[in-house]
Amino acid sequence: MAKTRVHDLAKEYGMSSKEMLEHLRDMKIPAKSASSTLEDAYVSMVRKKLKPILEARAAEIE
Repeated sequence: MAKTRVHDLAKEYGMSSKEMLEHLRDMKIPAKSASSTLEDAYVSMVRKKLKPILEARAAEIE
């Protein structure tokens, strides 16, 4: 199982680490800093919830 860092996930969604940490807190996912690692299960939850954000940013680019 690979772990993903908060800042890598934030970069994937084109947002700051601070914004990603706010989303994680809202979802009750334990992460204290941008260098915190997330279990795969948490990453899946985040991707599912933030999928509309990623799709909207992709639409802006097109």
